[in-house]
Amino acid sequence: MLVCVLLTGFVSAEMPDDVLDKLASGQFKERQSAYAQLEKWAGENTKTSPEALHKAWLASEDPEVKSRCYSLMKEVVIKRRFGKGKGFVGVQMEEIELPGKPGAEARAGVQVKMILPKTPAQKYGLAVNDVVVAIDEVDLSNPPKEWRLNSAVLVFSHYVQSKQAGDTVTLHIVRGGKRIEKKIVLMKRPASADVDPFGRRRPDGNREAERFFKGWLKEMGE
Repeated sequence: MLVCVLLTGFVSAEMPDDVLDKLASGQFKERQSAYAQLEKWAGENTKTSPEALHKAWLASEDPEVKSRCYSLMKEVVIKRRFGKGKGFVGVQMEEIELPGKPGAEARAGVQVKMILPKTPAQKYGLAVNDVVVAIDEVDLSNPPKEWRLNSAVLVFSHYVQSKQAGDTVTLHIVRGGKRIEKKIVLMKRPASADVDPFGRRRPDGNREAERFFKGWLKEMGE
């Protein structure tokens, strides 16, 4: 079976031969192998694969095929729109004020309270009690207008999440009374970062991605 979708001006890459039939197989190993093949194809053809998967999802009557096509379609639509995923440093932090010079106001910063293992924070040498006062050109004491009502912790978090995994940011740090800089390559924000200590998903979570996918699905005609 070949699934090919005509889009404005070009034809999408063909879905692997017979992959949908194999997804409906009664053999577990064959279904798993077919999904791995379909996933690889979708990842290599993000410009067109969501539309082909949408067509297959609508056309199939097999529950396994519909479920697999839907989940993969959603994954690739979000990846196509949002790229590699939100950035992540890997620290727990709290807001702090550093005293200014005589006659000057105190300045806001975020103090590192914990460094999570196997994260950029650990890899690039951040230390507990480091105080970040700026990230790239964003001064936590004087953030962009749209973020000024937020705490320094939220400004830092919003900025990092506005970047993608693989992006490099420069942290301006006060350590032991001295100013230093650390360049850090961000990793993808893990799903666990959006879950509170009680196992509940934090309000901001992945709502933007969910809203985008629902809007895309509606435009496609469900």
